[in-house]
Amino acid sequence: MKTAPEIKKEIITALKQYPALNSSEIKIDIIAGVAWLSGKVDRYYKKHLIKEAVKNITSVKHFRIDVWVDLSKQKQLTDEEIKSEILNISSAEIPGNKFSVNVTGGIVILTGTIFSDNERNIILKSVFDVPGILNVWDFIKVNKNADAIHSEINLIVFREAKISLSKRALEKISA
Repeated sequence: MKTAPEIKKEIITALKQYPALNSSEIKIDIIAGVAWLSGKVDRYYKKHLIKEAVKNITSVKHFRIDVWVDLSKQKQLTDEEIKSEILNISSAEIPGNKFSVNVTGGIVILTGTIFSDNERNIILKSVFDVPGILNVWDFIKVNKNADAIHSEINLIVFREAKISLSKRALEKISA
C-alpha cells in the first residue's frame, strides 16, 4: 500500500498529463485513504479533466473533487445563450436532438434518451466547449436496442456525407 506522499505524487503526475490543467492550482490532501482535491479552475471542462485524471490512478480507491469554476474572468453568457450554444454544437454532429438541455444559473441539466455512448460523448464534448458553465448534471439515458444500430448507421452516413462535401469543396477551390 502506498503512502500519502506517494499517492499525492501520482496524482500530480496524472494532472500534468493534461496541458490545460495547472496542478499548482489544485490542492491535494490524502485523508484516511481518500484523495481530496480542491481549488478553482476557469472552465468546467478542466474540472472534468481532474476527475478523469484521478479516476485512472489504481492506488486511489476513493476521491472527492471540491473544485469550483471561477467565471469572473470569462465572458458571461446567459443561461439561454449557454443552452443555445450546446444545442448548436451538438446538433451539427447528431441529426435531430433526442435530448433536452436546461440551464439554471450556469448549471446544465441534460435529460432524454439517446441511442449510443458515442452520442453521449458528442453531447458532453459540446458542453465542455461552452464558456460560463459551472456544473453539468447528466441524466441522459442510453437506450441500446435495434434502433441504436439504425441511429449509429445514420450518424456514420451523416458524417461521411459531411466529409465528402468538404472534400468536394476543397477540390473546387484548388482547381
